[in-house]
Amino acid sequence: MKNILITGASGNLGKAILTAIENKGDYHINITSRENTSESSHLKTFHADLMNELSTAALVKEIIDMQGHLDTVIFLTGGYMAGDLSQTSASDIHKMIEVNFNTAINVAAPLIKINRLQHKKIRLIFIGAKAAMDNNAAAHNVAYALSKQLLFHYAEQINTSEKVFGTEAYLLLPGTLDTAFNRNAMPDADFSSWTKPDTIADHIHKIIDGLQLNAVIEL
Repeated sequence: MKNILITGASGNLGKAILTAIENKGDYHINITSRENTSESSHLKTFHADLMNELSTAALVKEIIDMQGHLDTVIFLTGGYMAGDLSQTSASDIHKMIEVNFNTAINVAAPLIKINRLQHKKIRLIFIGAKAAMDNNAAAHNVAYALSKQLLFHYAEQINTSEKVFGTEAYLLLPGTLDTAFNRNAMPDADFSSWTKPDTIADHIHKIIDGLQLNAVIEL
C-alpha cells in the first residue's frame, strides 16, 4: 500500500481531492487539516502550521518515522489574492509567497534531504495555475501569480537536481477550479469551462501509478 501525504485537505479543493483519492485507490493517506477528520486504518490527520518551518519539518519526520517512506505528496495548501500592479504591495507578495510557496517548500525541503539518503521514488505534486503562467491573465492577480510561478521554478529545480536520488516533481496547471466556493463567488460564469476536481484527481492517480511522463500538466 502506497503512503500519501495531502496538505490542505480541509480546503475547498482539498476536500474534493481527498474524497476522489479515497474512492479511486487503496492508499494509506496522511493529511494536514485545520478541521477534525474521522480517522481510519487508511487515513490519519495531522494539525500543523505549514508556514512554520521547524514544526513542519517535525511533522515530516514524524510521518517518515511511522511509515518509513512517502510515495507521493500532494500540495493543496494555498490561497488567492486579486490585484494588478498598482494595487499590489510588497506585503501582498510576501503573503502570497508564504501561503502558496512556503507551505510547500517547508514540506518538500526536509523530504528532499531525507531522500538523498533513502534514494526511494517519491513524487511531489504541486498545484500551480494556468493563469499565472500567462502574463496577460497574471496582470490581474500579480501577487498570487508570482507565488505560483515560484512553484513552477522550484519544481523545475527539483527535476534538475533530485531525480538522481529518486525525487520527482510534477506541476498541475488548472484553470478556474469548479468548487462550490468559486460557483458562489462567480454565479454568472460558464462553469463548463472550469477545471473539475475529478480531472485533477485523475491526473494525480496517473502520477502516483507512474503513468504520467510530463512534469508540467495543463488542465
